[in-house]
Amino acid sequence: GPVSPCAASPPMMTVDAENHCWVALDQTPALLRIDAATGVKTQIPVSLPPSFTLQMTGPAIASGPDGGVWCTLLGGHAALARVDPATRKVAIYELGGPAWAKALRLIHLTFAVVAGRRTMYALASDLLDEDGVNAIVGVEFCKDWQTITGRRVLPLPTQDCSCHRVAVVQEGLGADDASIVVTEMASSKLLQVKIRHLTATTPVKMVSTVDGDQTLVTLEDLEEDAGCRC
Repeated sequence: GPVSPCAASPPMMTVDAENHCWVALDQTPALLRIDAATGVKTQIPVSLPPSFTLQMTGPAIASGPDGGVWCTLLGGHAALARVDPATRKVAIYELGGPAWAKALRLIHLTFAVVAGRRTMYALASDLLDEDGVNAIVGVEFCKDWQTITGRRVLPLPTQDCSCHRVAVVQEGLGADDASIVVTEMASSKLLQVKIRHLTATTPVKMVSTVDGDQTLVTLEDLEEDAGCRC
């Protein structure tokens, strides 16, 4: 097959619902799209806020249940990008978090539906930032996978571990036994967390600001019935 040169440097890729290939670029603030039918390559710029420490996308990128292409933004604080494959418009999501989580550098993500709860699980790591918190960031969505309703930040018991990948284990299991598994590179460990222990979230409201062809989405914390802020 063909070799497709691209801007520096492609760590991960995904395929959308129409089989077009999307690639994160970890030295370039852009995403690469390769058309499934023609092979034409298009670089889609991603305008990152000036507070970001790295001008890059990824490293993780995945096609979401909503049809959008999501990627982590390692240089931001709890930051993601989502591109609509049909319009190619980009939205930057800044998820925020509790005051103790000073730097949440998202390195990987996955999606799951367990007991009717639709959740993205993103992984924050200190791999490239010694001040970064190693944590699982749970983002709860409505049924349409468009509206974020809750956020949970769970610090890993082993910090300074350079956690790297997150996966959901649920096939053939009941909701009580479904788990998240995290790899810890520096500590040479795997961490398993039962998803039923992660159902409490801080309720949030999405706030969107449009700037040209790009949208910035932030989360505003709401009052919790049980007084839990996580």
